[in-house]
Amino acid sequence: MALNRLRYAVPVLRSLTSCHRLGMLGSKQWFGSASPAVQREDVLKYLPALMPRPALTDREILHHQPVSILTGGDVHSEKADETPLLPEKEEKATRVRADAFAKRLAKIDQETDFRMSYSPPRGITLVCNEEQAMRAIRALEAHRGPVAWDTEFWNVELTRNTPAHSSGELLCLTAFGGGKLDFGSGPLLFVDCKGPSRHVLDLFRSYFENPAKRKIFHNFAADAHVLYGHGITVRGLEADTRYLARLFDSSLSSWEDQVQPEKPPLLLRKSKTSTTKEALIDEGGDIFSTPLNDCEQHSGPGKGYQLKRLVSLFGIAPKEPPSFKEKFAGRLGIGGLEAHCSEEKFGEWLKYAADDAYFTFMLYRRLTDTLRGQEWCTELHWQPIREKIRHGTTTFNGMNDPETYTGLSMSDFAVKFYRPFTELLVEIERRGFGANREYLIQQLTAAQADLQRHKDAFRTIAQSLKDRRGQPLNPQAEFINPRSAKQIRQLLFGNPDEPDHLRWVARRVRAGEEAEWIQPFMEFPTAPSSKHRFIVKGLGLQPIAYLYGRERLSNYAPSGWPKVESAILRAFAGEPHEGNYGVAYQQLEPVRGHEHAASVCRLLWHLQRSIRISAAITSVLSPLIERIKYDEDGFGRIHPSLALDTTTGRLCCRKPNLQNPPSAHNDLYSIRKAFSARPGNTLIVGDYSQLELRILAHMSRCESMIRQLNQGGDIHSQCAVDLFPEVAEAVANGSVVIDDAEAHPGIPSVKTKFSTQRQQAKVMNFSIAYGKTERTLAEEMDLPVTDIRDMFTRWNNSKKGVERWKAEIIQQARDTQHATSVLGRHRRFPHIKHRLRKYSGRSERAAVNFVIQGSAADIAMMAMLRVDRDERLRRMGFKIVMQVHDEVILEGPAENATDAVPIVRDLMEHPFADIKPDYRMLINLDVDIATGTNWSDAKP
Repeated sequence: MALNRLRYAVPVLRSLTSCHRLGMLGSKQWFGSASPAVQREDVLKYLPALMPRPALTDREILHHQPVSILTGGDVHSEKADETPLLPEKEEKATRVRADAFAKRLAKIDQETDFRMSYSPPRGITLVCNEEQAMRAIRALEAHRGPVAWDTEFWNVELTRNTPAHSSGELLCLTAFGGGKLDFGSGPLLFVDCKGPSRHVLDLFRSYFENPAKRKIFHNFAADAHVLYGHGITVRGLEADTRYLARLFDSSLSSWEDQVQPEKPPLLLRKSKTSTTKEALIDEGGDIFSTPLNDCEQHSGPGKGYQLKRLVSLFGIAPKEPPSFKEKFAGRLGIGGLEAHCSEEKFGEWLKYAADDAYFTFMLYRRLTDTLRGQEWCTELHWQPIREKIRHGTTTFNGMNDPETYTGLSMSDFAVKFYRPFTELLVEIERRGFGANREYLIQQLTAAQADLQRHKDAFRTIAQSLKDRRGQPLNPQAEFINPRSAKQIRQLLFGNPDEPDHLRWVARRVRAGEEAEWIQPFMEFPTAPSSKHRFIVKGLGLQPIAYLYGRERLSNYAPSGWPKVESAILRAFAGEPHEGNYGVAYQQLEPVRGHEHAASVCRLLWHLQRSIRISAAITSVLSPLIERIKYDEDGFGRIHPSLALDTTTGRLCCRKPNLQNPPSAHNDLYSIRKAFSARPGNTLIVGDYSQLELRILAHMSRCESMIRQLNQGGDIHSQCAVDLFPEVAEAVANGSVVIDDAEAHPGIPSVKTKFSTQRQQAKVMNFSIAYGKTERTLAEEMDLPVTDIRDMFTRWNNSKKGVERWKAEIIQQARDTQHATSVLGRHRRFPHIKHRLRKYSGRSERAAVNFVIQGSAADIAMMAMLRVDRDERLRRMGFKIVMQVHDEVILEGPAENATDAVPIVRDLMEHPFADIKPDYRMLINLDVDIATGTNWSDAKP
């Protein structure tokens, strides 16, 4: 057993850090010097809990490949005389960490056998051997209802990777199927999967892989991936309670949950059954619901859909139970393993793990019961309403909207759509998206060289700048940290030539706060812990804070100080190498002359480029390289998490986030080329064209938008004609054409001749859909608010149906406190009648946005389900590997791509055909589709 062998490893683990630094980790000479009882795989197995967690350094990524051991990569040869990877203090801390880790593992090793004879608390059945397992399995096979399951595992860095990337080591399984399901010693089941009981897990394989046995999870993806890593493919999903909760109320982790006063009580169906777990175990009964306002409703950001938060919210527990981190997580990250293997802590661990299954089951019952009470209304009803009335399947009694009434509930919606979609997302995560590690390393090398070049240029120019007396302004500029907002703010806005402090750049303060200014110069340490200090003197710039007489709030951080982000620096710098100087030149040239002002623009240009490149390295290139996992054939894939974790129902992609790839003109290092198909395969990328605008046209029934979109062409150029008289006049006299320039040789198009107006029209089109305010648009477009107001008026006059529809949506939301997507999902707006306009107005804009974005999410979900279920594509070998906003990306054999493309296009253009074959939206859902060996080639 691994832990038995590791008790000999205490002296060996002490040398891990130095061996890692010298490139010997994983080499024969290191393990040859170790005790024969210590196996290489045993030590490496526990490294994720041992090693420190900074982001990978450039040297680690490029030269020290043993770091890839932590994520399952290959080991390459090393040079033993490389510069140490870790600073001396961090190296010492890691040695201390290794000692503590080894001691705790040795202690755990001595306590692993006690569970075989442990007596669990009343109501909990502990399974540690084959006989106990078979008794539990017989009970599960005889049970007809669904059962809630939960897993506890360790050795997975959930802050850095997904379980699909590294499944970790399973500690235990827990289950609960109601008070009437008795596993032998009670209805709560705890299956030990560690140590001597490790073989017990295999006995449950047939149950988990039986689709007829329905299973409930909270965060199905994590549990399914962990079990898959142990050779079990879970089938028979009943529900993921996290998504049921989102279907019930998608605002639990949004800004609304932080607004006081609290949300009004949500009515749930009540029952007269027991309301405690103890009574349930004693009586063998079931718990249904209690009023939601009996429990705590407020939580911190991001906690809305955590299991412990939900059981408190829905009254299953009187208060929010403590989380795993609060009870067990230790500083070495092995709190769960320690509790599972410690006789002293095992009782508390047993109860904690069993409670998770219990809470999941009760939450499922509560949510299912509540969703059954919610009508599912959608224009995609299953059959004409007159047919339902004729056959006596429904009446008009109780219908909110007879034309959209389905006769079904939101619980049926969850079964028909969310259940298969949850399973599909898990399959996509497990399948992964192909990524070329060698290409990414090449781009990283280029990025590092560019970063150093821009840093050197920045420091050289900074040291060359002189003050008005001809003295060097910042002779110690080599110590300036471009990633320190405080230092850069001081460099930009400090003004040593201005004696009046009232004219210094001030922080925006609230009433009652003391005024603060940016000093002419300030001292900073040369390094975070250094006693040596250097002085940064300012350039004397003023913030880009006013626009047409109004303060530009978006250029200030929440702290009140002016922002110094890349976009601000780009505005100050301009493009000096092209002779196009920015705002800094306009401010400094009148007082310091051309040469000084131009040098400052070049300084800031190199600064913003270095910040932008640094962000690409730390946020994109390094995380992608780190997260590549190789399959059995040696092909690298990335396995991000895909979840319905947005208020609109759009997918959220994490670890890494692939939902915001750089656009073609902003992709400095061609990141999308790294995502590729396996040799012999190709990618098919289907992308909905202007999906939000098409949904807006359909939902609003706006005739002009429907006509423009169905006729094809450039809708943004057409909008520019409606918004700008000069464009309309040019089109009318024939000096430009709207978009078909090829049919009129020699005549420019609107896009060519009036590019600025077309871009503004494009921004207007999408801003209407996203619900942006006039003030926000004025700042984004650098136009006066009065001009934006006039543009809004002209836009609404040209598309009269949209303004009427928006007013109807807002009024419906005020009446019902929710808005509805095309497929019938709800989003609640508890503050739409709030006395403060900033909350009610935000809710009104969110209501309009949800109808559009929520409907777009419905279309994407239904398209993915259709593509996944299509037998023709399956036979051809094409499967979905990623979904990014309006794109669906498939991978399959290149020889079948020509036949697959029209099938994919048809499935995506008719996403609701499986629900109602004769249903047609008022506009065509055009899909741009292309193929290529990598993502960039398939979508340039």
